[in-house]
Amino acid sequence: MRVLVLTADYGANVWSGIGTAVSYQVAALASRGHDVHVSAPARADVIHLHSLTLADAALRLKQQFGIPLVYTAHSLLRVELGGRPGACAWIQRQQMLFETADHVCFVSRCERGRALQQMPSLAQRSSVVPNGVPDAAAGSHGGRPNGPIIFAGRFTRNKGADIIARMAPLVLERAPARQFILAGGHGDEFETSSLHRLAARYPQQCRLAGWLPRDELHRLFAEASLVVIPSRYEPFGMIALEAMSLGVPVLACASGGLAEIIQPDAGGKLIHSLLPEKWAGACLELFDDDHGWKRLSLQGPRWVSSQFHVNLTAARLEAILTGIVRPSHEFRNN
Repeated sequence: MRVLVLTADYGANVWSGIGTAVSYQVAALASRGHDVHVSAPARADVIHLHSLTLADAALRLKQQFGIPLVYTAHSLLRVELGGRPGACAWIQRQQMLFETADHVCFVSRCERGRALQQMPSLAQRSSVVPNGVPDAAAGSHGGRPNGPIIFAGRFTRNKGADIIARMAPLVLERAPARQFILAGGHGDEFETSSLHRLAARYPQQCRLAGWLPRDELHRLFAEASLVVIPSRYEPFGMIALEAMSLGVPVLACASGGLAEIIQPDAGGKLIHSLLPEKWAGACLELFDDDHGWKRLSLQGPRWVSSQFHVNLTAARLEAILTGIVRPSHEFRNN
């Protein structure tokens, strides 16, 4: 097949989890023999849209040339953005895609279920295609039991940045030798200020690393003792996959896609609370359990490889794209 992928974030210096997932997915589709073009005008059998900023271009190509359109919704904007200023136009644009696309992919069962509650007509032309990751680079496996605690992502309320700001002092009071590294940015004003105040209060134990390229982030993970993901809203949870694939235990909020990624045999634990005290307690409990930490570290790579390898998710996507393309070709040939 010839697949035109439209995405606003792709390549060697991606800045988002979406960009990382798309980059892995494109490479896997190409390795399976398909002709994949990314964000470039090309004659295509199917368009695969990932970014709402390119929705108008995708719809024009569909309408002008009759090319089938598959849209992957990496989040539900009515949930993610809520009543934020300027959100209405983006929510309406996504709704238009839900109504117009030949097929819609969701990254978790939870996200698809939420969408179907609002738009039951999507049931027959939607699927769940989780994100995936490739095998970790040789020599990059293993976290470090005494390494830093990592938070990586946007400094927003949805990502639980405020929970980090309140739970870190509780951990450091009990375990002053521990270190927090906060990688990310693009945040909300309150949460960003809270994390900056945290770093100023604990200059030796808390470091703001900024937004890191993926290879640097993976090197940071490989040295970490724990990755914490206290997200209130998480459509999937790419950071959890990447950390577990490297053998780093994960503590994640039992929300959205995270609850689907982190199962009993995975390399992480779910926290059914947003209370900073619960999160601090879970961190300290894991640090006191050498056997439990090692078990999670070993389980993570096996779980990710068997359940979320990018070749598995690419095969699932391939089946969907093929099913969309064939009826279109039959119609044109008739």
